[in-house]
Amino acid sequence: MIKKLLFTVKVLHTLSLIFICFEANATIRYVKQFTNGSGISWADANGDLQDMINQSSVGDSIFVAKGIYQPIRTITSPLVIDSNNVNNAFLLKNGVVILGGFDSIGAPQLLDRDWVFHKSVLSGDIGQPQITTDNCLHVVVAGPGTKQNATLDGFTISGGRANGSYPSPLLDNTIVYSSNGAGLISFKSKLNLQNLIIEHNYSPYNGGGVYFYGDSSSLRNLTIRNNVALNNGGGLYSYASVNNLKHCTINTNHAREGGGGGYSSSRLTITNTRIIGNSSDKSGGGWINQQSRDSLYNVLIAGNTSVFGAAGYANYFGFATIVNTTVANNHASSNTSTGGGITAGGTTDIFNSIVWGNSAKASDSGLSVSVLAFTNIKNNIIQGNVWLNNNSNNDPIFENAPNLTIADTLGDYRLKSCSPARDRGWDSVLFAGLNTDLEGLPRIQNGRVDLGAYEFNVVLLGDYTLCRGDSIIINNKVYKENYSGPVDTFTDVLGCDSFVSINITVLTLDTTVSLMGSTLSIADTNAQYQWYDCASGMAISGANDAVYTATTSGSYKAIISRDGCIDSTQCYPVNVTTHIGANQNNISLVIYPNPTKDELYIDVSVPISHIEVFDLTGRKVQSVIPISTSPIRLSIESIPTGLYFLHIHVLNGAAYVSKILKE
Repeated sequence: MIKKLLFTVKVLHTLSLIFICFEANATIRYVKQFTNGSGISWADANGDLQDMINQSSVGDSIFVAKGIYQPIRTITSPLVIDSNNVNNAFLLKNGVVILGGFDSIGAPQLLDRDWVFHKSVLSGDIGQPQITTDNCLHVVVAGPGTKQNATLDGFTISGGRANGSYPSPLLDNTIVYSSNGAGLISFKSKLNLQNLIIEHNYSPYNGGGVYFYGDSSSLRNLTIRNNVALNNGGGLYSYASVNNLKHCTINTNHAREGGGGGYSSSRLTITNTRIIGNSSDKSGGGWINQQSRDSLYNVLIAGNTSVFGAAGYANYFGFATIVNTTVANNHASSNTSTGGGITAGGTTDIFNSIVWGNSAKASDSGLSVSVLAFTNIKNNIIQGNVWLNNNSNNDPIFENAPNLTIADTLGDYRLKSCSPARDRGWDSVLFAGLNTDLEGLPRIQNGRVDLGAYEFNVVLLGDYTLCRGDSIIINNKVYKENYSGPVDTFTDVLGCDSFVSINITVLTLDTTVSLMGSTLSIADTNAQYQWYDCASGMAISGANDAVYTATTSGSYKAIISRDGCIDSTQCYPVNVTTHIGANQNNISLVIYPNPTKDELYIDVSVPISHIEVFDLTGRKVQSVIPISTSPIRLSIESIPTGLYFLHIHVLNGAAYVSKILKE
């Protein structure tokens, strides 16, 4: 029986598959903490990451072992060591791939990399430990010269503290603002940022964690958390840039002005991303679009807080397309606050989304629309608002909605089986090429897309095998035949049904055997076999194929096994007719020389179909289809010395067996 229990399950981690290409003639350099070698191998690694970056060219790569690495060179003089200078930073280089997450022991290869277990940390804590005021202004910097997809992959970036009291240096005639982008700051660059944790960074102005200006970088599988900006964009700030965010988590960041999670005045595409638990002292606890052009697909915006409104997402005079997004449990606390979930103050399109469980003390707890806004809001569930265009005010029935009176990031916003959001979306507005939901599961599972960031998912759990003749008891019912369907139904307090279903497949082995001459052939050719002599009950050594040729008359059977099931054929009598020498049944047959060392000659008066050689265990060691006329030359040079049975099959179906001795 193959038993499949159907439930919904929560996927805790998303597997991110990253493909990294290397130039054919590129150089790999190796960085390991507390070393001072040439960097040409793990055995001769170097601990100065910036020095290895300086020596690299377009297409080169740098492998970095686990450890804590602090910048010891300024971005304006990267060739000079200047320890404990707050202007120190790791300066990325055009077309160079930097990979962290290698073990510091041995000589790990690329496939051994594990950036979660082997943490490579880029730290701005260069001064007195645990005292942040003497930390680097920026931990990582990319300037205008970084245009050919410089890659930073597999690192934790922390401890940056931008400080506006320091002069802002020039890099390639571009000002690197000392008050922005404490974790990572990128000007007019094109970066691949993958598998990064950016945390515990502080900026007195914008972009506590990350700051982009005139940039065209892509971000994949990033966690941006616990960063602070005293102005805008606690986690991320993007200005005049084109950025793509995929499979990211932006959580527990704070901005004193707006955009606790992020702030954009750019063109951003955000897919399969969580913006949760961020906060702002004014507006836009989760995200602010300030004259930006944002596109959000499969995004969860939840548990964010603000004081004056737009706790989840704010569009101020920009363009926003929001599709299959869940905006839930965001809260604005001021008595004058509006738009707990979304504030639409610009051109805003919302499709296939859920806005539920948000609050604002003054009005419009779910969605606040400015009288100046142009909106196209269709086919959603929006709490507290009565809309036309196929919008609904029905409870979406989340799997485990949190306490909706306070911001809570622990909610489970997947859909229950009886959710009205199931199979209600418009497939035509889905993002081209995006075939999965926020958890990476198939986006359409029942012929039509669901609303929100999560597709209701039925998961098959467990595989079991039921062999022919066996049975299984489920809920006091006995199953021994093929079956598919529910075995029980459970109803929860909300009236949602959960089905426990099984599919039972009875595995049957085909025990049919055909007999031709002295050869037995089993019909089931996809199994394991053991042939037996029925008279003695003993297994025949080496007879483990679907085809067995008997060397002596007798009765034979086979035991067949597959996928844990075992069955037996019946016993088949085999009559082996042995003809040795000449003039038997008017057929002339002569085999010579016998014994022989390397070859035989077979002189026979009738056409031969094929010749087989078997050892004393019945194992076939050679098979030949003759292409010449009598006498036929047969080479046995490749088989070991010993006694063998030579089977000569003629075209009329008869088999002639002769013992031969290989010397």
